[in-house]
Amino acid sequence: MDIRLDGKAAFITGGSEGLGKAMAIKFANAGADIAILARSQDKLDAAKAEIEAAGGGKVCALPCDLLDGAATKAAFAEAEGTLGKIDILVNNAGTSRALPFLDITEEQWQED
Repeated sequence: MDIRLDGKAAFITGGSEGLGKAMAIKFANAGADIAILARSQDKLDAAKAEIEAAGGGKVCALPCDLLDGAATKAAFAEAEGTLGKIDILVNNAGTSRALPFLDITEEQWQED
């Protein structure tokens, strides 16, 4: 099945590696413009190059720590300013600790 996303924009957290980067590449290949967020600028730069090679649309790579609410809002505003209306949101960032639920601290829960 060939699904086209021409004229759409995707905002992908955790987009510099793993599943986030793979989705960004697929979306770009389908014609979408892409905004990826992650904490590491080096990983973002490398991922941006791969995503640009997959599609012909706009790609913006925004460094952001999603634990910082103000930084997250600013990154979203920058993505909208670059790409226009965001049509697709992929909440992919995060971690998961392999601990029994009752042993996870509130701080660990919030970080995940």
